[in-house]
Amino acid sequence: MPAPAQDTPDDGLLDYERSPIPHQVLIDAEDGATSLRRLAATKAQLLIWVTCGCGRSHTVTEQASRWRESMPQIDVRLVTTLQPTQTAEVFAAYGERFLHDPDGTAFAALGFTGDPGAVLLGADGLLAGGPVSGLDDTLAFAAEVQAALDESA
Repeated sequence: MPAPAQDTPDDGLLDYERSPIPHQVLIDAEDGATSLRRLAATKAQLLIWVTCGCGRSHTVTEQASRWRESMPQIDVRLVTTLQPTQTAEVFAAYGERFLHDPDGTAFAALGFTGDPGAVLLGADGLLAGGPVSGLDDTLAFAAEVQAALDESA
């Protein structure tokens, strides 16, 4: 599921080096400001970033409710760097609630290289997977997270 970091000598599998969740803040229109760490304090979070209103952003936004339904063990949330008024206009058809990443500070701190992007925040305060960037990698990552959750059920 997570992005590979290094080969392990014992089993030949790739390991994912987990690092602390950054302290950046996201804004929720209803609940106000919250840090990434606080967001994941009680339940793992699959955060999906969209930074524009292009087709690839609409593709992942369309998938969010399906992911949420198929992965009830975690929270699946959409995050955007767009202004709240832009977000409401561009994504109105989906009825989704977005978290806002002012000035893209969390996007940059997590090391995304493009959009859309996804990251899995662990409830233990560590990154549990990602970040991944680009439509294909974001869709594949969500599928990998779901497969891992299905295996553990």
